[in-house]
Amino acid sequence: MYEYNTSSKIADVDITFNLQDGISLNTKTSKRHICISQDTNGDPHSYYHDNVWDYSVYKSAGSKATIYWDSWKKGDDDALNIKVLDQIKWMLFLYSFYSKNSTLSISTIIDKSQDLKKLASLAVENSVDVYSFFSDEKSLGILISNSKKHMKAIGALSHVLSSVSLLEKKYTNIPNSPENILNTITHIAKKYSSRYKEQYAPLPSRLYLSLINQVVDYLNTYNIICDDLYDNVGYCVNNFGYGLEKGTQKNYRKKHNVNKWKPYSPSLIKLLKPETVNFLRKYDYSTYQDLGKIFRTLQANSKILIHAFSGMRDEEVNTLTFDCFAKKRHNNKELYLISGYTTKFNGGIPKEVTWITASITSLAIEALKKYALFTYKLCDGYADNKSARDYPLFTVPYFLSITARNARRNITVKNFKQWDFEYQRPAIRFSDGLNYLNLDINNEDVIELESIEPHKDWRTDGKYTVGKQWPLCSHQLRRSLALYAQKSGIVSLPSLKDQLKHITNAMTEYYGSGNAQAKNIISNIDDGFSKEYRMAVTESQAVSYIKNVLLTDEQLFGGHGVIVNNRKFNIANEERNNTIKRFKNGEISYKETPLGGCTTLSPCSKKAMRSIVGCLDCKDSVIKISKLKNVILEQETLISNIKKTDIVVKFDMEDLKTLNMYLDKLTNKELKSCQ
Repeated sequence: MYEYNTSSKIADVDITFNLQDGISLNTKTSKRHICISQDTNGDPHSYYHDNVWDYSVYKSAGSKATIYWDSWKKGDDDALNIKVLDQIKWMLFLYSFYSKNSTLSISTIIDKSQDLKKLASLAVENSVDVYSFFSDEKSLGILISNSKKHMKAIGALSHVLSSVSLLEKKYTNIPNSPENILNTITHIAKKYSSRYKEQYAPLPSRLYLSLINQVVDYLNTYNIICDDLYDNVGYCVNNFGYGLEKGTQKNYRKKHNVNKWKPYSPSLIKLLKPETVNFLRKYDYSTYQDLGKIFRTLQANSKILIHAFSGMRDEEVNTLTFDCFAKKRHNNKELYLISGYTTKFNGGIPKEVTWITASITSLAIEALKKYALFTYKLCDGYADNKSARDYPLFTVPYFLSITARNARRNITVKNFKQWDFEYQRPAIRFSDGLNYLNLDINNEDVIELESIEPHKDWRTDGKYTVGKQWPLCSHQLRRSLALYAQKSGIVSLPSLKDQLKHITNAMTEYYGSGNAQAKNIISNIDDGFSKEYRMAVTESQAVSYIKNVLLTDEQLFGGHGVIVNNRKFNIANEERNNTIKRFKNGEISYKETPLGGCTTLSPCSKKAMRSIVGCLDCKDSVIKISKLKNVILEQETLISNIKKTDIVVKFDMEDLKTLNMYLDKLTNKELKSCQ
């Protein structure tokens, strides 16, 4: 990323370019010939006047990053189109290189360009220029009347104006914005900002588990049939005509006047094993032309599993390399790690980080690695695991198309990485091939959302209506993991508890508040998700407390449980927001225990006894009879499996006796309260 310092006027001819990596290029040039980006040798790659600004060289893992300036245009290159284009290019240039932020990520710059192009299109449609939106009240009216549709773009305009306002007007040649107009734009931008912050909802636990199970089932079956699929697809790619439907072969022969009398080659379905065909048809794929969709579905499913068990962001997963997954042993426990890059909170500069994950993530990683090796091999060479270590994990199957076959033959493993990134999608979207997922929202899901975010009116939000499909996006999985992978008791589904058990223990140890020792084990741990995980602790505790204590139908016992019972008619009507605030302010705490829960704010003094009976007379305990009965049953099973001569059996029998006496006492109290 560049840091531009001017030796004189910005809008005139004297421009000095200073690069952060130490390479410097000093030149005097017109605004038209300003260098926007350089190649790896330090030579100019994109100029201000170019229709394409290419930032790909600055992206982590080499993925493509370009701005196409002619993509928004309406009609011919008339005077207004040319004027508006120059305005948005100049605004983006100033924002990019003179921003009040020290550095901006390439993704942020490209995102802002998309927003400015939308404003350009709106301006031309209404026969005005972009500058008039923030300098003329009549044109501002056009912006306001379209604010619902272009709220994000107006937010971007506000950010750009905020940065440009720090520069002297005589250098920028951008008109002053009257205070009332600027306040209006800022107000609309703040509305978008607040809406943006609230848009990511955690998946209700039932849907979260259902999503994981459906994805795991898909990947397990795919891994069984993939060798047959790859063998036959590879043969088809290298033997033109094979795999294509008869009609496609016929049309191609007619168009190119070739092989008129040669027998038609078998279609892909006829080459595959029955179990492979059944798998493809289950997901509505049956022809060679569907292969791109088949492989994108594989990648989207794998991506979901990685997000669900790591908390990684979208771009962080998209840029993973082939050798990103590792297993490490620490304290006699297996620790599963994903290594990659992030630009978040690092000024757009790629930073190597590590995420903690679960063993189940290897199912997705191995499926992606198999597919990646398959694509490497088809590029006129073979890359084994060692040589492919730094290659992309996500590859795109453009070489499978008929038109790309001749081009594919010029690709080798040596230059595969460059070729692949040149054609790689900017993201593997969840909309690609995930129509098979059944994530219908029911009333219990909405009730759970209401307990997590009580301030939001979920029932009037059209996206979360009962009966609709859940609107899935990657950041929801990040928040859901931070919320559910806690020891708070928020998760009541046994199967989901089991899925999250190991990663909950690992994240508590390595992402928890006392993680100084953890950083000695994993020096480059992802501070972003670590912070989000710690912030979710109080939210998870509050939601669990509301659900398991305040709103439970069971009568509560124990020191804190009795207090809640006596006040329950008041507490149940208390705003849930206030309860969550109390947790965030550190006035109360809650975590699940085998007997119910614990609300102590201090370190537990009963743990040293290593006996569960210590909770029975604790002033901070919440005890439920249903939980107590389960503990008694487990204690009886434990004693039955211990030799009578074992010295510890005496203490276990004493504990069992105490638990049964306490159960009798609670049962009598419950009976009396019902009379």
